[in-house]
Amino acid sequence: MNPLLQKIVLLSLVFWSDTLWACAVCFGDPESSLTKGAVAGVLVLVGIIMSVLGGIVGMALFWAKRARILASEKQSRATALVFNQLGMLPPSVN
Repeated sequence: MNPLLQKIVLLSLVFWSDTLWACAVCFGDPESSLTKGAVAGVLVLVGIIMSVLGGIVGMALFWAKRARILASEKQSRATALVFNQLGMLPPSVN
């Protein structure tokens, strides 16, 4: 690339950067249909992401509850086994 052309490109990036980096939505009319469509698209994507994250949180809570139940059942079986080996009846919880 020509060194003069490189300098021109660099200077244009420095002095007109906000115009060069702005997209049509950011630089354009806030009431345009393009802007409204972009906002609607962002809201749809946020809704999808939140529903997926909600499903992940729900599954984690379900697994935690299931683990607690299984640990409790395992403890109950171990207690019953010890009482059975001692020839005693485990205490009943009401």
